[in-house]
Amino acid sequence: MVSDLFEIDLPYLSFRIGGGAHEGKTCLNLVVGDKVVRTATGRNDEKLEPRVWAVREFAAGRRGWRSSTTPAAAGGTSTSTTSR
Repeated sequence: MVSDLFEIDLPYLSFRIGGGAHEGKTCLNLVVGDKVVRTATGRNDEKLEPRVWAVREFAAGRRGWRSSTTPAAAGGTSTSTTSR
């Protein structure tokens, strides 16, 4: 699943994530252009845990960033929520 384009205008991006700890399989990615610049996974727990990414280098009102989640691994899940 890929988000709509959004603008990064703060030096941080906060979100909650839970589910499997399977980088590249069940994860949340911050995609700049076609490159994954940040990735996060759950901790093999369904509890949504808060996380914060420093994104100052992508801020300054630039447009065109996306977040993406990868499909769940066999038998696993991944859940995330994002806020600013």
